Amino acid sequence: MTDSRISLRDILPVVPGTEPGGRAGSPSAGEFSKFKQRITEEAKAIRWAASMPDLVEKIAQLLDIPLPDIMVQAWRKDEEIRQALEESRDSPGEDKYVDLAEHSMATEFHPKIEIRVGKGFRKTLEFLVEISVSLKAAELHLRGGEIQAVRPGSCEAAGSVRYQELLIAEKKLGRIELPEIMLVNGSS
Repeated sequence: MTDSRISLRDILPVVPGTEPGGRAGSPSAGEFSKFKQRITEEAKAIRWAASMPDLVEKIAQLLDIPLPDIMVQAWRKDEEIRQALEESRDSPGEDKYVDLAEHSMATEFHPKIEIRVGKGFRKTLEFLVEISVSLKAAELHLRGGEIQAVRPGSCEAAGSVRYQELLIAEKKLGRIELPEIMLVNGSS
């Protein structure tokens, strides 16, 4: 994968048995069946207008978060980088570069799907998405208190998607070559 638009959806295929490129993926059909059964049990009194494949696509859409956005959010929380961003904010016309050695970051999200049927029934499905990225050196280009671009080397990523205790997707990717310059400020 070399596209700067790599998203969590690329890393975590939620349809059992498939992933980009047609290779076998996860979760197992059995685990996915348990998820479908759980949702059916929780909404037993409902006549669904949408089919389960429609729900699967909605779950997949929850993962349309670009990997660069996740990395930038994590970097903005780092104290050294926050200090460098502050310094660049004080000199908005100056370029500042921050070298990042090999490092790892981990984060989690809690995306939700709200199901509404008519005026009465509502059900919220909350998922746990965990992602970890190990970056093999990078350089951040800062200007005006914002991260303008990233010059990364390569990275390895892993993640999972859960609904309650059920594993819906889990994946560990080997080395991903990232583009030489990845614009992240407003254009990732």
